[in-house]
Amino acid sequence: MEHDKKRVHTLIEESADVLTDWKHTPRESELAATADVARVLRDFAADKLMTDYIRLLIEEQCRNAAEYARALGVTVAAIHNMNRRLARYRDRQRRKTRNR
Repeated sequence: MEHDKKRVHTLIEESADVLTDWKHTPRESELAATADVARVLRDFAADKLMTDYIRLLIEEQCRNAAEYARALGVTVAAIHNMNRRLARYRDRQRRKTRNR
């Protein structure tokens, strides 16, 4: 019993959910993610609505397309179109990194 009290628990033993918590993300991964966000925002800088939408996505402010639409003052269809734009953007980025 006494041995159990002194036992040190690792993150893996504590919970698998902890591993996805940003507080436990390795610094290199955190910096890479920050750079990715900055690149996306820069690439969409000419479209204020799109950058506002991306910021809401990052902040996880809304639960569904209807909430995003209300927050941005657009239709749900506009939110779906922005999602498609982001999907195409991500596909282009993946192709660029594979071709390097």
